[in-house]
Amino acid sequence: MKSSLVFREEFRVGRAALHHLKGLQLGKVLFALLSAILINVFDPLGLSGATQERSVESLNKILSPFHPTDGQGTVTVVLIDEPSVDPTLGEESRKQGIVGVSYPLTYDNYRDILSVTLSYRPKAVFVDLIISEGGSRAEDGGSLARLLGHNMARREATARGEPVPLPYVPVYYPDPEAVGVPLSRQPACEHGGVAELGVFGALAEERPFIIRDDAFTGFYPLLAQRDCASEDGDNLLVSPALMLYLDLCRDHPETCPHGLGPPDTPLVARFGTPMALGWSDATGPGNLAYRDRQGTPYCQSFESSPAERAGRYFLAALFGAAGDRLVRPPESNCFYQDSLSVLELLSQYHRITPPAFGVGPQNCDALGDGIGSDFLEKRLCGRVVMLGMDLVGINDTMPSPVHGRVPGVVWHAQALDNLLVYGPDYLRQPPTVFMNADMGSAFEIGLLFVALLGAAITARWIKRRRSRPQHAPASASLPAWSELAEQPHLLIQAGVGLAWIAAKLLVVGAVIFCLILGAEIIYVSLSRYEPNNWLGVASIAYATFGFMISRMSGQGDTDGAT
Repeated sequence: MKSSLVFREEFRVGRAALHHLKGLQLGKVLFALLSAILINVFDPLGLSGATQERSVESLNKILSPFHPTDGQGTVTVVLIDEPSVDPTLGEESRKQGIVGVSYPLTYDNYRDILSVTLSYRPKAVFVDLIISEGGSRAEDGGSLARLLGHNMARREATARGEPVPLPYVPVYYPDPEAVGVPLSRQPACEHGGVAELGVFGALAEERPFIIRDDAFTGFYPLLAQRDCASEDGDNLLVSPALMLYLDLCRDHPETCPHGLGPPDTPLVARFGTPMALGWSDATGPGNLAYRDRQGTPYCQSFESSPAERAGRYFLAALFGAAGDRLVRPPESNCFYQDSLSVLELLSQYHRITPPAFGVGPQNCDALGDGIGSDFLEKRLCGRVVMLGMDLVGINDTMPSPVHGRVPGVVWHAQALDNLLVYGPDYLRQPPTVFMNADMGSAFEIGLLFVALLGAAITARWIKRRRSRPQHAPASASLPAWSELAEQPHLLIQAGVGLAWIAAKLLVVGAVIFCLILGAEIIYVSLSRYEPNNWLGVASIAYATFGFMISRMSGQGDTDGAT
């Protein structure tokens, strides 16, 4: 008898709990949650992928004003751009100190660029170019080979303790036969190599692999495996950014505060996961020196505070194309790293070192000395110099959330900056669990459940307040259409009521988006994984909240009529 009473009491409590959950419209919450899970896993019509891409881009923009600038003065980007290959630059221009290069570049052009760069004693040089054989070049590459040979001879002399006029500088070239694919993918030998000038294998450092964007969409791979496995079994490939980082940590530990991680941990365990790049909207201080004939800087620095810029990026994320007017167009933002064109590199060197290249080392120990200019010294001395192309028709650009499209060499430079700033604790690609779902999907689902449950509780609370007569007087309701026809002045009352409702919805939406954004920032900071689809989560939560409010309004009107 006692057990029967206990069972009845438990049944009554359970039924009351179910009735309370029904009041919270749990069915709508679970339906919205299940729909979001299915969209996340199966990605119909690319909906989840589109909002995920927008979410990652928006969060990168919001966080870009706070990106650490510790590594900003370490890297300089030298670009072969359109003015550098202008065919109108002739002998007369050279007499005026304007020196460009031809296109396609000759081996002598490469020699001149590298000779000038090496004379300023950089820490390392990465050439993001594949110098192919033959073509329209008349030279055999002997002068370039001699330059590289002398550089390697300095390394050997330094190892023997012999004095050298210039220090040895590691020079890295991509290996055209080393096409990397993800470590998790089975090699398929789908990509062929490119024939190149055969001097780099013996006259340059270990060579990084070529990164194909179609194999690592949206991420920067630090390590990869050969697409065609070699017979000797050495199939692990190192990216340009990681190779330079390893070199800096070995030879210049002062520039590598975060080190390489535990030495007893394999390199694959520390750097095997592709990197989700963090970007900065700041401009390199050297870029601010460029001015037009009127003295106006080409690159504008931000006058607003980082918090204000982050707020503008947040509003732009909420309002889409309409909100883009609140921020600068991405194409107008200059690079985070100091950059200069080959035209500036050769012209400045020609002016201060007449009449030929390579007459002697520049004095990097005393900026602004008797040579006549410190323009190149400030940008090259003690830096990692990366050489690449920025030419129309060259398919070597990558997306940047704050710059639009950037040359591929800037992509490498930003990856190196992320390593200098974060070390092995860089932002990573989350591992995939099932189909399109990854580790971050679990956080998305949990966050969405909390957001939907909060929306249901809030909607229930609003309904209870509206059910009280003192909180819902008849005069507060919007006038009916028949009343508007008879009394046109009530249109003003209706307009004010609708504006008040819209204002409340905007406030509620802003609160929902801000809370979910805050939770996303905390998740990214703690997990070190790529941002999730926070815009999709916030949109579903906001839409569900609005749907619940509208349903309750309809139910309230019906109850009142009956």
